[in-house]
Amino acid sequence: MATAEEFLTRKLTAILMADVVGYSYLMGEDEAGTLSRLKAHRDHLVNPLIQTYRGRIVNLMGDGALVEFPSIVEAVACAMKIQEGMVERNKDVSESNKIQFRIGVNLSDVIVEGEDIHGDGVNITARLETLAKPGGVCVSDPVRASIGKKLPLDYKDMGEQQVKNIVEPVRAYDVRLIPGETLPKPADKQLPVGPTMAMSKRWRLITFVIMAALITAAGALMWSKPWLQRVEPALVERMAFPLPEKPSIAVLPFTNMNGDLEQDYFSDGLTENLITTLSQLPDVFVIARNSSFSYRDNPVQIQKVAEELAVRYVVTGSYQKAGERIRVHAQFVDAVSGMHLWADRYDRPWSDIFELQDDLTLRIVSSLSLKLSEEQRIQLSRHYTKDPEAYDYFLRGQAAFYGYSPQANAQAREMYQRAVDRDPNFARAFASLALTHAYDYRFGWREDKEGSLRRAQEFSQKALAMDISLPQIHLVASAIHQFGKDHKEAIKAGQRAIALDKNYADAYVTVAFSQTYLGNAVDAIELIKTAIRLNPNTPSLYYVSLGRALFFAGQLEEAKLYLKRAAELNPTFLITRVMLAAVWGQLGDQDEAEWEVEEILMLDPDFSIEAWLSNEPLVNSAYAERLRRSLQRAGLPEKVITESPR
Repeated sequence: MATAEEFLTRKLTAILMADVVGYSYLMGEDEAGTLSRLKAHRDHLVNPLIQTYRGRIVNLMGDGALVEFPSIVEAVACAMKIQEGMVERNKDVSESNKIQFRIGVNLSDVIVEGEDIHGDGVNITARLETLAKPGGVCVSDPVRASIGKKLPLDYKDMGEQQVKNIVEPVRAYDVRLIPGETLPKPADKQLPVGPTMAMSKRWRLITFVIMAALITAAGALMWSKPWLQRVEPALVERMAFPLPEKPSIAVLPFTNMNGDLEQDYFSDGLTENLITTLSQLPDVFVIARNSSFSYRDNPVQIQKVAEELAVRYVVTGSYQKAGERIRVHAQFVDAVSGMHLWADRYDRPWSDIFELQDDLTLRIVSSLSLKLSEEQRIQLSRHYTKDPEAYDYFLRGQAAFYGYSPQANAQAREMYQRAVDRDPNFARAFASLALTHAYDYRFGWREDKEGSLRRAQEFSQKALAMDISLPQIHLVASAIHQFGKDHKEAIKAGQRAIALDKNYADAYVTVAFSQTYLGNAVDAIELIKTAIRLNPNTPSLYYVSLGRALFFAGQLEEAKLYLKRAAELNPTFLITRVMLAAVWGQLGDQDEAEWEVEEILMLDPDFSIEAWLSNEPLVNSAYAERLRRSLQRAGLPEKVITESPR
């Protein structure tokens, strides 16, 4: 049986990656001047040196360049010559106008796709480039070992460095020319030209046979398509859940190739946009954001991802931004067959970000052979805003919001506010702004709780008035109704969100909470199980909601299992501890109950059953009484015990 490696087109090559130090700042200060100076450096220094040392520019983007060389000696010599030349060119240039490069060089096996190269070797080179000092060159251990004494260089060990999606750390070296030494000039590359001779009949026959064989081989090559990378196939029988009958897909977080963690928000936003857009197609099963993002910053095995999430297709990719241009590389894999169905690269101006997202979404949809209605096509092409800067603020807000803390919530609100200031018709941003105020109300993150609820309701209504077609807006409305104990309206809003997006796991959980609060625990259990299938790497809140519903449905042993799992994921989430105490109290397990009470009072020394129930959105009196009795049996104080004045 053929292995995955047999289907890859690979080669060993020397890779150089370079970019401009502080490019965004330089562009912000003097865009035209920076572009003019960079072009001059490329035309008169960088490109001639690359040609002299037999390099090939694989990709040129904004301030960055990816170049390959047939020899590692030539790659490093070229890098050193570029930096040497830049010192000379910057002699009479003011500090504010000075352009400096960082350069990383690596020797590695790469995957070849047409004129492009990619794989771990390229990712490692990108990391080396970010480690290089301004005006410096950083190389990997294989480069140092291969060059040996061939070039007069001094290597400073920078230690082992971790690279995203690479299991083993990479040792890096800062390279400097030994003082007093010079780099050797490249040898004459001109090849001798021999005499020609007329082709005899015998040679014509041999040539004909060879050409026929090549044509046959080319046909076989086109049929087998070995350039499409293969991975170890996922086994359906090993999947955590039954594989859905309709196309099932997981979009994994796109890797930020900039080496700047502050840019993670954009690659995350790109991923989330794909997930939410695809989720609204009723004929596709899409894994929720939380489960997809659990694979972030870890080496990805497509087979393992597909088996754990029980999906057939997996999308992976990377993102890089340079100045006002963005480059996105995406791959679409059929995990069951192990075949990479396609790999596309998108290189666009930042102003075309929405068009890029459309192209990528439609590429995936066409790969799934979906027949879209006209309404669905219109929905896919709709955007939250037409203002790229407002969208950027929104993505920054999303990144902060998932921090789930008072500080993160405040930071998210500031970003959302900037987004709506830029675009007053940005409905999705108004809904997110409303949610930050709703969280302040629900978790007591601001003293003026009622003011927070009023602001949440105001912004939610404004978002609904602008756009009723977005499921996220209805979910926010559902949560706000729920926090205000209007559970019937909360369920209606949540059901509208599900009608617009059948894959919206959080909507199922939100509706389930309200069903439980109203006294319909059995209905809530089924909703949460649907959410868990859509979001297999489940957040603790899902297990808490399932544990609560099972508790009120009288299924205490099952409730105990899910609540303990929630506590493992988030030991300091108070609601989990309270519900566990209720379960132990109901079961009569006093030892476990006492331990849980200690945990609760450590988290909240002023805890009382009376205060807890007053904040609970429970409206079913039987459920409220059952919870009260169970917490009393566990040994929690009925009221806050205060010391009497002496």
